[in-house]
Amino acid sequence: MSLNYFCTTRLLQRLPRGLDTNLSMRSTIKNKAPTDSQAGMYAVEFALVFATTFSVLYAVLAFGMIFTAQQMLNYAAEEASRSALTYASSPSARMANACKRAQNLTEWIGQMRENSIIEINVCKSEAGALSEDGRQIIVQINYTNYSQAPLVPAFTSSYLPDSLRAQAVVNLNIGGPPASTGSAT
Repeated sequence: MSLNYFCTTRLLQRLPRGLDTNLSMRSTIKNKAPTDSQAGMYAVEFALVFATTFSVLYAVLAFGMIFTAQQMLNYAAEEASRSALTYASSPSARMANACKRAQNLTEWIGQMRENSIIEINVCKSEAGALSEDGRQIIVQINYTNYSQAPLVPAFTSSYLPDSLRAQAVVNLNIGGPPASTGSAT
């Protein structure tokens, strides 16, 4: 026997079972093919996993947009009330400044959803309601039809809020005369 035959025979004895003597993997591949009972199982598993994953990601996106819109309305109301503190010749000019600032900060909602209704109310409080002298400005922003015009289209509107609301109040009596602390003796 030659040395070449001996080495080839020893090499073939060490190979795993299932490989043919010509070193191809045909028999191993045949044994790993799915049986007829599992032919569509991979497609069913993929459909279930994909549907579940997509639903979870979509819910995160939808609720994230609700929270984003609510936080932006809160921010717009706060910034609008701060803009009422800037110098203006009259209280109505201060209220106009606040209304303009609120409109600027909420216009992105109208750009995303054309049929969204954003109501901005800027009013001066009356004496006795929120302050003793009635020198407060109240900024209210309402996204009144959120369930009909959500930022992300919803499969169902059962989990959507009907509207989103924000309110901020600013006291205009900053730097006014100090309150009397009693009589001096």
